[in-house]
Amino acid sequence: MMDYLMPKLGHVQEVGTVVEWRKRPGDAIKKGEILIVVETEKTTVEVEATFNGILQTVLTPAGETAPVGAPIATYRELPG
Repeated sequence: MMDYLMPKLGHVQEVGTVVEWRKRPGDAIKKGEILIVVETEKTTVEVEATFNGILQTVLTPAGETAPVGAPIATYRELPG
């Protein structure tokens, strides 16, 4: 299993708030699909998946904040 980390979306961003998960645990994820919506101090961004896989566990649910680089979910990577 792999950790999905809170993305860094700006030069000075230290934390991000999960606005919405577009996938649920057990869902297949394709590279390029919108996986999560994250709010920073300056903007709200739809973040695309950078992998093909299956979302396993959401560690940071919608409405919660996490530091950049902190694990916010786990996934199983699939080939392709």
